[in-house]
Amino acid sequence: MEAIISRSVPTFFMRALHTSSATVTARAVAAQVSSPNCVYALNPTATNAISASNGAQITVGCGIGVESSASHAIYSTGGASITATAVNVVGNYYTDNGGQIAPTPKTGVLPLSDPLAYIAAPTVGGCTYTNYPPQTGGAHVVLSPGTYCGTGLNITNGMTGTFNPGAYIISGGGMHFGGGAIVTGSGVTFYISKGNGYSFGPVVIDNGVTATLSAPTSGTYSGILFFQDRTVTTANTSGSAASLQGGAAMTLTGALYFPGTQLNVANGTSTTASYTLIVADTIVFAGGAQFNANYSSLQGGSPIQVATMGE
Repeated sequence: MEAIISRSVPTFFMRALHTSSATVTARAVAAQVSSPNCVYALNPTATNAISASNGAQITVGCGIGVESSASHAIYSTGGASITATAVNVVGNYYTDNGGQIAPTPKTGVLPLSDPLAYIAAPTVGGCTYTNYPPQTGGAHVVLSPGTYCGTGLNITNGMTGTFNPGAYIISGGGMHFGGGAIVTGSGVTFYISKGNGYSFGPVVIDNGVTATLSAPTSGTYSGILFFQDRTVTTANTSGSAASLQGGAAMTLTGALYFPGTQLNVANGTSTTASYTLIVADTIVFAGGAQFNANYSSLQGGSPIQVATMGE
């Protein structure tokens, strides 16, 4: 957005040159640009809203935002390190037992709202598939967008799952990739919810899984890979935390959006993903991870946008 204002103003010294007025112009430009942050912990009061332990080495190619006002809002211990381009905390930070946070966090910042709150949740309709796919050891299944009900969407027992592009609505049962499974999909969004008489289940990716998944690059859910129902919170749903255990074989390109619950990253995420965003209620790192912030594949840049002003 650009605004240009011109005004004719009288002159004084230039009247000797027979110029009684001059036009003065002012220009201002406002634009939306990709946020400098790619990791957010949204809980406003939690102690250890972001924590790293057990020697976890966390490298973030962007900034970290911690909305908690607690005195230990972000915490590093046990030889763990958190390294980002900037760390902004509403409350304060704490390190002990060899833990490190770099650069030194900026504390006392103003709280912000959920940066992905503008994205509308999909409607959970009737079931397209129930208790699918069947658990057949070593099978290769090709999955299509739709609403998955019952026991959730499970790829385990050495299975290979290929996801066609589109939105997958998990209406109860959650998602579980395990047992040496191989899962791939490009242009996919997974909405994890409940309904149709089925209880909520979390996202769990176990050790030994090879997961290569990427979000759409345009459209409503551009840049959104996992989107958990906002009405599901730690306070109202037991066992709601998402868990990524997959080590270096996991390449998740897109936003991991768990606004009401905890995200556990136990063994890290592959460095080969061009970008990975995390927006969660709280985040626990117990293993190494690297998150990049190259949004060149997205038509509109990062799904998290901030305003910038210029003249």
